[in-house]
Amino acid sequence: DDEKRIAAAATTTTKSPPSSSATAVRQVPRLAVSQLVLCHASELAAVAVDDLSVCVIDIRSGKIVRRFGGENVHANRITDMAFSPDGRWVGTSCMDGGIRVFDIPSGRMIDWMVFSK
Repeated sequence: DDEKRIAAAATTTTKSPPSSSATAVRQVPRLAVSQLVLCHASELAAVAVDDLSVCVIDIRSGKIVRRFGGENVHANRITDMAFSPDGRWVGTSCMDGGIRVFDIPSGRMIDWMVFSK
C-alpha cells in the first residue's frame, strides 16, 4: 500500500482539487529518481532526484512536504541518505565529498562537512 502511494507521488501528473464536477490534471516536471529511503519512525520517504535535491514525501498523502538541496547545496550526485531514528532529520552523502544534515520540520540544513582527498 505504501509503495503505491510513493509511486503515485513520483508520477508525472497530479490531480488538482476539483473546481467543478471535472477534475483538472496538471503536468509536473519529470525527475529521475536515483534513491528512495523510508523512515520507520514516521510515514515519510526521502527521494533523491536528478536535479541534486532530496524530496521528503508524506507517504499517506503522497505530497512533497520538504525539498532540500539542488545545485546550490549538492555539487554532485547524492550517493546515500538516511533518516535519524526519530525521523526529524535526513542526512545525505554526495559525490562532492560532503555530508549534509537537514532538519525536516524547519526545512533547513543544520550541519555539513566536506572530506578532502
